[in-house]
Amino acid sequence: MSRFNWVEGTTKVSEFVKAVTTDLTNTAENKWELVYPKNISEVENTAIIKTKTSFNKEFYLKIQRPTDSMNYVLMQIGTGMNDEKDDLAENKKSNPARFAWYRENNELYLGEWLPVQYWISFSSDFINIVIQGDPSPDEAPYNNYLISYAYIGALEGYEGADEDTDYNFGLTVSSDAPPTFPKDYGNRTASAVTDIALVGTRTGTPYQAHYPGFHTSNPWMDKNFISGSAWTHKYHFSEVTVIHAYDRERGKLQNVLVGDRSAIFHLDELIQDKGTKEEKVYKMFNINAPYNFLNNGPNVLYGIAIRKS
Repeated sequence: MSRFNWVEGTTKVSEFVKAVTTDLTNTAENKWELVYPKNISEVENTAIIKTKTSFNKEFYLKIQRPTDSMNYVLMQIGTGMNDEKDDLAENKKSNPARFAWYRENNELYLGEWLPVQYWISFSSDFINIVIQGDPSPDEAPYNNYLISYAYIGALEGYEGADEDTDYNFGLTVSSDAPPTFPKDYGNRTASAVTDIALVGTRTGTPYQAHYPGFHTSNPWMDKNFISGSAWTHKYHFSEVTVIHAYDRERGKLQNVLVGDRSAIFHLDELIQDKGTKEEKVYKMFNINAPYNFLNNGPNVLYGIAIRKS
């Protein structure tokens, strides 16, 4: 696994695109490159950045806040720019996916002043990002502010597997609204919300839906989880395998684990191999966005932990 960066920040809705773009492009290593607009000072509600992966392929990410949107941005991935160099090329991009930090609720007033917190783990190969709308404008029972997760980037392959480079780049986000299911690339075109969109399948079919797999107990079993395991004295988490309906297991999401969020608080830290050279620290997020890739996983009640160090 390549080295990676960790960023925590708080910004306003009006500056969200610029703040996240700045953090991803303004670093000494693992930086992404801003390609539209040309200068960070010109970024307002749209930015396109690109990366050159460790396996020497270029991929693009577009982040756009629609006019008057106070609760979400749209994300798309692609493999090229249009002739004008101001957008992703047609037929070489995923469908827009709605990445939300609040539900739409006409009884709540949200302005461009609304704070949005974010946590990002990234390298040139991947981005893990969690966003949270500030709960202050919400009201009891506080069901409107969202904690949402997105993954952008390449999958980590399995030892002994065939090389996966040409189409190894994906997107999945969390949303307040049900995804749309377009037919741009056939009946199994990915929404990138309740599934994972990959640039191509093994044979190159573009932007097809992939799904998560991970170790879990029965989500509906009788349980009283109030601490870690009484036997191992640990919390047990799992890597996320990405699976296609025909190609089957392909690879794993990088720097992210999933596990039962019972007895774990939002923003708790989990330490693996504590006190050794292999020590890893993960931050726990109790994702509450109603639509995300876990909807099509083996346990919808799990939380997400992204690696911090």
